Amino acid sequence: MTSPRDAAGQLTRLAGLVCVGLLVTRCGTPSHVNTVARYLTGAELQAEDDGQRREIARALDDMIQRSTPELRTRRYADYQGRASAWSVTDVLQHYFVPREPMTLESQRFYEDVGQAEARAAIQQQLDRVRSRLRDER
Repeated sequence: MTSPRDAAGQLTRLAGLVCVGLLVTRCGTPSHVNTVARYLTGAELQAEDDGQRREIARALDDMIQRSTPELRTRRYADYQGRASAWSVTDVLQHYFVPREPMTLESQRFYEDVGQAEARAAIQQQLDRVRSRLRDER
């Protein structure tokens, strides 16, 4: 017969092995989804006029062209045209509706924005915004 102390030790070892097993099996699978790409891929643009679309295009272009430290300091006009009212994440959250409900956490956004997957989604939305600007002229 096993004592309660031995049984507790065996359970602790078993739990530890299960945790190690889970970690080992997860190591080969990507656990990080690019939040910028996830937010923008298939997102619906909601802008009322060319002024808003130009400001959205400026923010998207900055996301591609500027470094992360520069992007953090950039400010954009809000939907009423008030200069320097919004950050780049504010622009995205006010003008784009992602396919799945989600928010853009600032720190994660700036970690992800420079990655290839994010840049592809940004470029796709930038092309759409610029196309809408040309279509309405």
